[in-house]
Formats: sequence, structure tokens, C-alpha cells
Amino acid sequence: MKKKALLLLLLLMIACTGLCACSKADEKASSASEEEEEEEEAESRPQKKKKKDKDKDKEKDKKKEYDDQEAKDAYLAMLSDEVTFTVDADVEDYIEKGKDYTISEFVNATVSNEIEVGGWSDELFHLTHAEYSFIDCGNDGETEFVLSLNYGDSGDFNYAYFFKYADGKILLKSEQYWPYRAFLDINQCGYCIYSGAGGANIYSTTAFYYDNKCERVYLYDEEEIMGMTEPKVPKSYTRYDYESDEYPDDEYDEEGCYIFFARFNEYEFDENNTHEDDYNEYYKDQVYHFEDDYGNDLEPSKKLQKIYEEDGIKWVGAEEFEMIKNDREKEMGLTPEVKDAPLVEWTDADDIGAFLDLVVLTGDDLEGYGSYDLEPVFIANDLEKPYYDESYKEPWEYRPIILSELSCEENGIIDEEAWFEETGHYPLGNEFNDGINTFRLSGENQNGHMTVISVYDENGVPVHMYDLSDFLYDDDDEMGNEDIYTERSIHCALMMDNYLYLSLYHNTYAESCPENGYILCIDVDTDNVVWISDPLVINSDNFVRYGDSIICGYGFTNEKDYLYVLNRFTGKTEKKIPLKKSPDYLTYVGDDLWVRTYSYDYVFTIADE
Repeated sequence: MKKKALLLLLLLMIACTGLCACSKADEKASSASEEEEEEEEAESRPQKKKKKDKDKDKEKDKKKEYDDQEAKDAYLAMLSDEVTFTVDADVEDYIEKGKDYTISEFVNATVSNEIEVGGWSDELFHLTHAEYSFIDCGNDGETEFVLSLNYGDSGDFNYAYFFKYADGKILLKSEQYWPYRAFLDINQCGYCIYSGAGGANIYSTTAFYYDNKCERVYLYDEEEIMGMTEPKVPKSYTRYDYESDEYPDDEYDEEGCYIFFARFNEYEFDENNTHEDDYNEYYKDQVYHFEDDYGNDLEPSKKLQKIYEEDGIKWVGAEEFEMIKNDREKEMGLTPEVKDAPLVEWTDADDIGAFLDLVVLTGDDLEGYGSYDLEPVFIANDLEKPYYDESYKEPWEYRPIILSELSCEENGIIDEEAWFEETGHYPLGNEFNDGINTFRLSGENQNGHMTVISVYDENGVPVHMYDLSDFLYDDDDEMGNEDIYTERSIHCALMMDNYLYLSLYHNTYAESCPENGYILCIDVDTDNVVWISDPLVINSDNFVRYGDSIICGYGFTNEKDYLYVLNRFTGKTEKKIPLKKSPDYLTYVGDDLWVRTYSYDYVFTIADE
């Protein structure tokens, strides 16, 4: 009986245990089911959010697309002269802020101003090219517009205009000007690099961008000075004047060093500024960095370091130099997305509405005045130098001349402007006049070479055009073709008796490209080359004529410096006169020949022999 009772009790306990286990299993299953449901719910939530966000994005994209198209249509209507824009920026003083303009009115205002103030003839100054691009300034999803307009006869005057469409109106927010030998790179988010050569051994860059309001934000200027003999801050950028004995002379050498400096105050040229003004406003806060030819950091001498410390001049290594510029970009709100955006893709706008035949004389206006559709004559660089075409006989016997040194005085090196004012001669640039004809230099290479020359008669009508791009490089170029340092250009021209005389040279050492620095003569009646002079007779900015002679000059660091007298009929070197330094400019003052060299000013009397 007891056994049965114990057995029954044991079975009851087992049953209860089983029931509990089943209950727990059911609870666990139920819990697991609930957890699975919660997990499924949790997993579905992001999907629902994604779908919801996607729907929002669709609405946003739909709205953005509508806004963009409306803005694009407005910009293109502006280009076609169908709508006006409002000037909402301080631009050129002949453009009125707050005034509405059509593109035609705007372009003609520029042309009229240059003709009136710049002294251009209406035959020579007009719009030569126009192109545009849609951009997103500040990367905020709104569409802005940049228009590039090129003026002059060969596009010497260039402007980029930035427009914003807001509340149904087009606003001109900013302009950026650059001359022919400078360059402006614009990316699709409004980041810009403006650059150009500031001389034979200086290259300058300005970095800025346009924010989401299409307002220009200045970042910094950076300059590179190439080939100085030692790591030093150039004299003109310090408070030490050239008369100071404690600061060494600025000297340049092929094996020298590279100097980089960044400026964070935007430079505005003021002709009334003294050297001290420029130093206090722009130079004293610059940061410098020195490198050798291989990009390795260099240090100034202990003597210079002491001067820099006393003067507060800051110099750093390459890594810190880049960090300082990067910190400046962050401080001014530039983001990597804006900076790293691709460059704009330009669309030609020359054939759109307002840009058809603007200001260009056509038809009856040109009758009897030559052709405005003049095509350049290509001159091949296939002749041995020196060269003389024997079929050209001298029209009369060459009359030799005598050059006698009247004076030689040491100059102040940086006092060129005083010499220009005293002599009335200034650097030629890309347009100059020989008293009768006007010469215009142009070219297409990215480094700014000038190898196309256009000749205009006394009426301002183009009569000759020659393409000497084949003379840009030579086979003896030991630095390799397409090297910026051996890239030859036309620098000076003169017309006499239907003969065109041109100088061609590059600014570097003869050993890198010995076939350099010569004058050639073209018969403009036949387009044939009459002669090419000896190499290395000219790298002066210009040459002059006296009777049957052409006088020019050549010199360079570690090379001999001379004045050369050439026979204008054959190109033969008749005389060479040694100079103390390389000649830069030649001009007549009265009956005397004045020659400006790097550090000496010469005066010569000149007469027939």
C-alpha cells in the first residue's frame, strides 16, 4: 500500500514536472516568437524609414530638378538677350551697381569703355569668344552660372562673371579678370585658382572660392621664386632696403633653390604705396618655405635666421607650409567636396543670340581696309641657323655704324620705373607699335608662349599674320621638348620696306637649348624667310634700328653680355660690344642710344662709320 502510494506520488511529481517543463517551453516559444516579431519589426523599421526617406528624396529631387531647370532656362534666356540681369556686386567702375543690363548692353559697355579709356580702335577691340557653364557654388544643390568673355583682337582681356538665380531674378554676384598670359581654373563647385608668371623666375597663384551665396571668399596667395643662389627672403619683401649691408644681394643661379611663400592678405596694388606700406600691409605676415631642386627642405644661413627672428619673418618646412594653407582653407569654410570637385565643362556661346557679330565691323565697313578674316601663314622651322637666302641681293651696300660709350652708371636694380619715365620707353608686352604699324602677339600654349604675330597698318587694319609655332622648340633642346623653360616666344617686331623683323628667344641658359636668341626676317610680299641671324644675339626685351643696322643685346647668368650690331639685309653679325651685365631694354633719347642692363645704365653715341 505504501509502495503504491509512493509510486502514485512519484508519478504525480513527474507529471507536474512535465507540465512545468511544457509550460516553460511554451513560454520560451512564445517569448521567442515575440522576440522574432520584435526583430522583424526592428528590421522593417529602417526599411520603412529608408522608403520614407527615399520618398522624401524623390520629392526633393523633383523640386531640385524643377528649380534647376527654371534657373537654367533663365540663364540661357539671358544669353539670348531675352531677359536682363541685375548687377549685385562692385565690378568695373563703368558698370552701375543695382542697374539692369542685357548681355548686349553689358558687352558693349565694356567695349566702349576700352575704346574710350584704353585707347583701342573700334576695329581692334571687340568680343572674341564667349563660353559658359552651370556650376553649384558651395555644393548646396542650387545651380549658379559662370560666363567667360574674352575681348581684344586675340582675347587679351578675359573676364569670368558669376551669376545666381533667386526669386525669379538673375543677379551678377562677382567678376574675375585675368590678362592673356594668366590662367583661371574654375571647378564645378566654385573653387578657383588664378595663376600666371610674374617674371622670368616668378610664378604666382591666388586661391579663392564662391560660397553658396555666390560670394567670393579669398583664401591665400602663393608665389614661387625659382633659382635663387641661397634660401633667403627676397629683399623687396622685407623691411630691409637695398642699401642695407646686412642683407645679401638677390642673386640667381641655375643650381639655386626654390622659395615659396603664402600671403593671407589680398594684395591690392597702390601706386602711391611706399615700400614700407607694402611691407606692413602685405609682406610681414607671409610664411616662407625653401626647397632644393629635388623638393628637399632647405634652411637659411644662421645670419639670415637671426635677421628673420628680429624682423618676425616666419619660415617653415614643406609639411608645415601645407598645413598652414590647409588650416586657412578650413578657417574660411572651404570643404573637401568643394575643393576637389572636377573642373567645369565649358559650352561655346559665340553663336547664341546676343553674341552674334557684336561690335565687329563687317561688309561695307571693311571695303578698302584689308580683311578681318586674315588667316595666319605658317612658317616652318626647317632652315639651318644662321641662314641667308642668296636670291635676295642687297639693294645697296651695307653702311657700317660706330657705337661709342658715353657713360656707364650703376643703377639701383629695382629703379626701372624711373628709367622708363626718363626715356619714355616701356616693356613691349603683347601689343606695341613701331611708329607706323601695330603688332599683336598671341598663342595657344598653356604656358603663355607668343608665336603668332598680327600686323596692323596705320589705319588699324590687319594686313599680315604669321604663325611661328614651329619655332617653339628645337631638336637640340636638351631639357626635353615642351619644357616651360625652353619655350620660345616672339618678343619684338619691326617693319621696314615690306620686310618683317622678329626676335625669338626663351629665358634660360644657352646650354639647355643653344639654338636660341635670334632674329629672323620675312619678306611679307612672298612670305619667305630672307635670313635668320646667329643664335644668342638677343634676349633683350626689344631691338632697334639705325640706318642699315639692327641693334640688339644678349646676356645671361654665367654667360657673356654683349650688344650686337646686325646687317639688316643679311642678318650677319657686324659688331659686338661687351657689357658688364645683360641688356634688358634699348631706346633712343635724342640722338643717343640708351641701354638698360640688370645693374648698369649705358648711354652710347651712334653714327655712320
